[in-house]
Amino acid sequence: MSKQVVYLVTIILCILLQAGISPAIAIMGCSPNFLLIPVLLISMRSGTGAGSIAGFSLGLLYDLMGSGTIGCMALVLTLIAFIVGVAGESMDLLTPIVTIAVAVFSSLILEIGYGIAAILTSSEGGGVMSTMLSYSLPSALYTAVFAVIALVTIGLVIADDNAGMPTHLGERGGGSSRRAMSSMKSRLK
Repeated sequence: MSKQVVYLVTIILCILLQAGISPAIAIMGCSPNFLLIPVLLISMRSGTGAGSIAGFSLGLLYDLMGSGTIGCMALVLTLIAFIVGVAGESMDLLTPIVTIAVAVFSSLILEIGYGIAAILTSSEGGGVMSTMLSYSLPSALYTAVFAVIALVTIGLVIADDNAGMPTHLGERGGGSSRRAMSSMKSRLK
């Protein structure tokens, strides 16, 4: 299955989950943010540009579906996509343990950043600590559970697609350049 098809299916499924299921499974006002999943998936696999576009688009959609200030979630998801994309340039984000760490860290940044943005743009105000403890942290943990499950599962599904893709000159995905060079030498003999 191609990467773009996986992206499209993930985006559509997560939009449906966010619009229909997320409000229904809220626990004490805290609901998971399913739109973080495609943003992380695209940022981790396609980089900063595609991830930032997905983050802005899905964040704006989230803002339009809700009752909060328009632009807050778009800003937070775009920043997360940018950070994950930049981190992906210097390290391998596709191993399961790193994927889990990225999902948990991104969930925390998402909910804390959105909580702060909501407080700053709200006319009602409110305490930062009470918002963080009663809404942001529980929502972050709730979002992280779904993000970890989804990203690890999707990673296992499309892992076979990356096996034959070259990652560096003279190297196949999942192998070292030394193995590639030795197989090249054995073909020349």
